[in-house]
Amino acid sequence: PPPPRHPLARAAWSVGALLLGLLLLGQLAHANRVTLSHNLVLGPSLRAVYAALGHPLPPPQSVSDWAVTALNVTSDPQAPGALSITGLLENHAGFTQGWPELRVVLSDQYGEALRARDFEPAEYLSPTQANVLLPAGQAVRFRMDVVDPGPDAVGFSLTPCLDDPSGRICAAADHD
Repeated sequence: PPPPRHPLARAAWSVGALLLGLLLLGQLAHANRVTLSHNLVLGPSLRAVYAALGHPLPPPQSVSDWAVTALNVTSDPQAPGALSITGLLENHAGFTQGWPELRVVLSDQYGEALRARDFEPAEYLSPTQANVLLPAGQAVRFRMDVVDPGPDAVGFSLTPCLDDPSGRICAAADHD
């Protein structure tokens, strides 16, 4: 008959299996750290742990959760030949986000693009706003000036965009 197992050996095997299981969970969390950092429950703690280890995670971002409303385009009386675009930028995500780039496309009567440009946050926000993140459910007013392309420009679109490792991703344009 096999010799009886010693209780200490059984406990050692149990502790070893538990440690290996925790190590596996840690590896899975590390491999999926960016996705998990978007989670409302786990995200803040996970970002804090990585920041304490000296490897901060990028803030979560979702280009589809940005809304641009209350748009207004006027000629700028202080700068002849310029158009001033103002509006409200809203974070509809369930988490705090870094600012998007805003793509402005001016178009003619046939919908063809006349001019297009991406604006960085420092170009449409005040310097103090551009350096902080926007909490969930908050909105902020913005302003940007563009060169007036002349009477041929009859429409425009303004689209939030975010940089991703695969390139720049933009939300669907829904303003004209």
